[in-house]
Amino acid sequence: MALQGDEGMQQGHLLGRVLLRFGEGKAADDTVSQLSAAVFDAKGGLWLAGDELEEGRVTLSRLQPEGPGGYGNRQRFELRDFIDLPASGEDEDEADIEGLDVAGPYLWFTGSHSSKRSQPKGKDPSKDVERLARVTVEANRFLLGRVPLTGGRLARSAPDPDRPDRPLAAARLADGDGGNALVEALRGDAHLGPFLQTVHGNAVLPLAGKENGFDIEGLAVMDRRLYLGLRGPVLRGWAMLLEIEPQDTAPGRLGLARLDDKDRRYRKHFLKLDGLGIRELAADGDDLLILAGPTMMLRGQMRVYRLRNVASLAADSLTPAGDARLVPLFDLPTVADGDNAEGFTRYDQAGGAGLLVVYDTPAAERRPAPGEVFADVFRLQE
Repeated sequence: MALQGDEGMQQGHLLGRVLLRFGEGKAADDTVSQLSAAVFDAKGGLWLAGDELEEGRVTLSRLQPEGPGGYGNRQRFELRDFIDLPASGEDEDEADIEGLDVAGPYLWFTGSHSSKRSQPKGKDPSKDVERLARVTVEANRFLLGRVPLTGGRLARSAPDPDRPDRPLAAARLADGDGGNALVEALRGDAHLGPFLQTVHGNAVLPLAGKENGFDIEGLAVMDRRLYLGLRGPVLRGWAMLLEIEPQDTAPGRLGLARLDDKDRRYRKHFLKLDGLGIRELAADGDDLLILAGPTMMLRGQMRVYRLRNVASLAADSLTPAGDARLVPLFDLPTVADGDNAEGFTRYDQAGGAGLLVVYDTPAAERRPAPGEVFADVFRLQE
């Protein structure tokens, strides 16, 4: 799949591979097959999330450095041990965790905030046709929050060395109409509102994710601001980045702070990424690294961009292709089946600046043994 403006775009230079060991058993092997987000903490631990349930639980993993070029000794953390799930959310509901970041004393996470369409099972054509008309919303997908990170472990609360009078506390975005406070704020938005409410019969449902519906697939924290990358919708070839600032509103709950004197609770930044949507974000100093890929369920080009000096973006900005702030860096290799790049994070232990990439549905050659998978490290242009 060639992209407009592809001339001269190089494939990423592979510096090497890093072996990730999740241990033995079906749960570990399932996790290996559906990685969706990755980030390092200050102690060198590698946090990873999957976009499906693991043994019916919403689980995060932390791997520790283990010999040259590898990470293992897995620790598992169930989110329900640190935050309460949404009121209507059940353990069997997927959170579809698509973004992780570490900022200060907190690990931040976000679900996709997307709905999903049922898939045909290939047994009864009439029932399969009915299934394709079924769109469901799972409450756990609307999780967006933080958990204190202390000594490489998560905690419900922890002392704050800078604020002894106010301990660190786990919290999530408050519930709201249509999912949570963010979705409630966006339902009347001129660009995003139509994608969050679609009339189907007598019901009002959001347009399904992976069909250019609303779908968060990237998270980066910069100062007090959170940047959320949308896989969809892509509007006339423009991808979208949301900017919000969570604030404590009640024990265990976050709201959206005002961003200006007009009481705006979010900003929209439109980026021309050759028609691709945003599949992952990572903060890199004052810049954002962006993984872009197809919005729909199809195989196509995956491209890495650098968006410079993000804090300088004005409210509801437009950054076209060719703007000096938006720099295409390289394309990821494409394979015939599998190896869907889903998560990345800065990785500077490979003889220079690098970008560690993890994959959903990894190719067979990437899996040397059950519970193990190779991540790639590409050279990162400063």
